[in-house]
Parts: sequence; structure tokens; C-alpha cells
Amino acid sequence: MRLTYLFLQFDGRISRKPYWIAFCLLSAAGLTSWFLTDHFGGERLSSIIELMLMYPELAVIIKRAHDREMPLWIPILYFSFGVLANAVVIFGLGGSKDEPSTLFWIVSLPLLAVALYLFVDLGFFKGVRGPNRFGPDPLERQT
Repeated sequence: MRLTYLFLQFDGRISRKPYWIAFCLLSAAGLTSWFLTDHFGGERLSSIIELMLMYPELAVIIKRAHDREMPLWIPILYFSFGVLANAVVIFGLGGSKDEPSTLFWIVSLPLLAVALYLFVDLGFFKGVRGPNRFGPDPLERQT
């Protein structure tokens, strides 16, 4: 599987294996950027980088959601809350690390709930067997 397809395109389906590979790569990129920006650039720069990583993350999650025949409003809800959470930090409305603002919690708690749901559903459950409206089963051998 091409990485450009995995991280940049929204069509088709992927199974759990490429999903977990992409999840690990994106998590490593996110943790590395968080570590570097936390020590050298601050929370705002970290949020800006997180926003840049959201596009490839969205591409991976959408393709995996296609494989599970998940309604697309669920991943869109996750990314909406993700954008809001990063905007709260970028615009200085999130409070401090020691005392997060109420707005930070209002946005972050639903984000965490949807993220946990997506983590379990996309990461641990098999996709729909056979072709569906998004393409062929990624686990079937192409002849």
C-alpha cells in the first residue's frame, strides 16, 4: 500500500493492519512534535502542528470507517472537536496547564469520548466482509 494513498486520499477501505501502522506513525509524529514544541515553542505551536497532522489522520480514519460502514458523522464530529480544541489553545482560551479553562473542558471531554470510541471501534473490530459501497474488501485477495 502506498503511503500517499494511506495518508492523503479519502476513498476506499483499509483493514486494521494499515490502520494500526498509520496510527503508530501519526502518534510518533505527534509525540515528537509535542515534545519538541513543548520544550522550544510552546502550546500554540504544538496545536498548529496538530492541526497539520489532522489531514492525514482524517484520511486514515475515513478509510477505516468506510471498511466498518460507520456513519461519517462520527469521524467528522471527532475532527470538529479536535479543531475546536486546538483553536481554544491557539487563541489562548484554554487556560494554563495547571488550571485549564472551562471552555477547554467543554471541548476536550467530548473529544476524548469520541476518540475513545473511534480507537476501540476502528482498531479492534473487523471490517464488513465483501465489497461495500466504498470498494472491495481489503482482506480479499485481488485476482
